[in-house]
Amino acid sequence: FAECRLVWYTRTVQKRCPVGAVSRHRSPGRRVICLELEQAQKRVEELRAVIEKNNRLYYDQDAPELEDFDFLPGMDDSFKLLYTENTDLRGFISYTSNKANDFLKINLPIVKGIDNAYYLEHDFHKSPTKFGCLFFDMRNTIETPEDYNKSLIIYGHNMASGDMFAGLNKFIGSLSNVRSAPLITMNTLFEKAQYKVFAMAVMDESENAPSRYYYTRTDFGNDKDFLTYIDEIRARSLWDYEQVVDVNADDEILILSTCTVKSAVHFDDGRLAVFARKVRPGESADVAVNKIKANDDVIMPLAWYLNQNIDPHPYYTENGYEIPSTSGTAGNSSSSGQATGSQTPDPGPTTPPPTSGDEPAPTQP
Repeated sequence: FAECRLVWYTRTVQKRCPVGAVSRHRSPGRRVICLELEQAQKRVEELRAVIEKNNRLYYDQDAPELEDFDFLPGMDDSFKLLYTENTDLRGFISYTSNKANDFLKINLPIVKGIDNAYYLEHDFHKSPTKFGCLFFDMRNTIETPEDYNKSLIIYGHNMASGDMFAGLNKFIGSLSNVRSAPLITMNTLFEKAQYKVFAMAVMDESENAPSRYYYTRTDFGNDKDFLTYIDEIRARSLWDYEQVVDVNADDEILILSTCTVKSAVHFDDGRLAVFARKVRPGESADVAVNKIKANDDVIMPLAWYLNQNIDPHPYYTENGYEIPSTSGTAGNSSSSGQATGSQTPDPGPTTPPPTSGDEPAPTQP
């Protein structure tokens, strides 16, 4: 916790206490602060050096052939050097903004551990760190080219330094930022793919949150169940993509999840989730970003209303409230059933995503 706080403090007071400016003229307390700031900056620089190294390993397409290493059959050659660094490697994500000052800066490897806890506090090289590492949900399976995942989920910390998934929070309240980042490139060991964003939602992951919505689903009973889930996600999206990106029953989706700050969402233990669907074979990756708009009827978590003394959305107050079906929008040809306010948790094992850039999430919901 102190490490992340110091990273933030470095930004706010570095002009008053520049690194290396400790002298005998400063008070003992001031001298300690400056030394702590120097250590915090060093830790951030070390993390970024590791990220740059991993990027070089992944993007080095001219690397010599590796022998005498037990690679997974069917693995793409572009991953092999990086895989030798950590055999938990399962993918690589690139998510950037087309703005001159890219606020996302996400070009990172993705691992998968035996649970949803280890990589909250360990980096790609398994060294202890509060920065953690991006990781797939433990329920996802990426072991062979034949493995199928209807929903891939990636968790990452919201670091005060701006690293990992911190940039996702800049989608809150900024249509300009949203329109600048419509496409995600996420390659697994066995497949290269792009994903079109179709929703961004704030969720309440407090253990005892009333009307808690379980958005981290990986399995669905049938097509209707999946399309109902898509309707529920769109209804909670801060931004309206219905006339921009359609989602059909046979589509595969990607979810990026990170924590929020209380000042942005007005409650503790919030999450920001970005939902995207895989670009279909033969489909253009172009997105009509100018058609993305604010969702004027968004369903926010109940705590968002209560903590601001705002009347809750009718979803919470009207018995039998029906979430509108989005089938048929943006060229969607599949039908979806109606959904009501009651929700059923995903039957699979669940673990909340990281709670913040400072503290790891609990291992049980």
